Amino acid sequence: MNDRLHADPLWGKYSPLTALTGVALIILGSSRFSFAVTVLGSLMWVYGLTIVTLKVLENLLPRIGRNGIAILLSSLYSYGYYYLFSLFSPIMALEVAFPLALVPITFIARGLYRQMDNLSLSQALGTSLYEALILGLLLMALALFREPFGFGVLTIPSPQGTFEFFGSDLASHFSIRLIVSTAGGLLILGYLVALFRVLRNFYGKYLAQRENK
Repeated sequence: MNDRLHADPLWGKYSPLTALTGVALIILGSSRFSFAVTVLGSLMWVYGLTIVTLKVLENLLPRIGRNGIAILLSSLYSYGYYYLFSLFSPIMALEVAFPLALVPITFIARGLYRQMDNLSLSQALGTSLYEALILGLLLMALALFREPFGFGVLTIPSPQGTFEFFGSDLASHFSIRLIVSTAGGLLILGYLVALFRVLRNFYGKYLAQRENK
């Protein structure tokens, strides 16, 4: 049961809320919903393409220095995503540049590419995209709370920057700016991690009961 729980991308020891390898990305990328959507695309792009490239070339790459190659590839793919996104929305690209720059750092800190030796290409790609999706959905869920309560609006990316598809002067008047600040993000993340650990404990007990039946 422990092996199954630890290996799970959502509840395991490498999940975003267990390892906390992407704290900076979680805080900065969830301040606005438009940021979270953009970062989700970058996560899928960087995780997927980097893992595919490493798997395709694994027989040609030296064992020594693979970390450096992973850093280089993830950084190049991250810049490629930023460039393509800047063609769609130049203003928005400038606003979300720093969170996007944290994507390859989060990928390297996670170390997913070091655990793919015994997986096929399709399995490695599926695992990497699943983990990227979990982190991206976490960002979006936090943004759905932080942006409406912090700014009184909800935004999505658009060619003109951000498009507000929800908001009002009244909501903006009663907004709590602390929620979208770094301190507010850390506070919310602290409560979220505490709730996550409680749910993870219940999930572990549930798996143990199933195995004992």
